[in-house]
Amino acid sequence: MNLQVRADLDAIHRTTVKIGLNLTAHLFTPGFLRRAEFDAAVAYAIGEGAAPRRAQLPSKLLGPAIADRHVFYLSVDTDPDGNPALFFMARLYDSGPIECFVLAPFAAPAAELESTVVHVDYTTNQFEQMTLEEHLLRAYGLTGDADPALLFQDEA
Repeated sequence: MNLQVRADLDAIHRTTVKIGLNLTAHLFTPGFLRRAEFDAAVAYAIGEGAAPRRAQLPSKLLGPAIADRHVFYLSVDTDPDGNPALFFMARLYDSGPIECFVLAPFAAPAAELESTVVHVDYTTNQFEQMTLEEHLLRAYGLTGDADPALLFQDEA
C-alpha cells in the first residue's frame, strides 16, 4: 500500500503567522497590531508578500509537551541582526518541532510588549496566559515553590 499526503507548507506557515498576529492583537494594547512594523507579517498572513523570517526549533526548547495543549510563546528579543523584534513560537498538538516567526522587527524596543506564554486547551478552546517560568514549571511538573534551578539539572 502506498499512501501519499500533500501538505501546503506555505498555507500552514501563513496560518501560524495569523495565529501569532491574532494573539498579539488580543494580548496587547488596542491598535498595537496596526503599527507599520507588522505590515509584512499581516500581508503574508492574508496571502500577499513574502514570508517573515522563520526558523524551526527543537521541541525541547519549551520543555516537555503538555497533553491537550498548544503552546504559544510571544517573545520580545533581538533578531540575528541585533534589532529588537517580536517572535512568535508555536508548538501545535503537543508534538513536533516549534515553528518560530519574526512577527515584527522594531527600530527601538516597544515598551508595550512583554514576553508571554499561552496554553490553549484544544479540547475545550480555553486559554491561559503565563510567564515563561510558570510554563516551564508546569511542563516539568514542578510546583510554584520549586527551585527553578531544577529545570537545568542533567537528565538521569
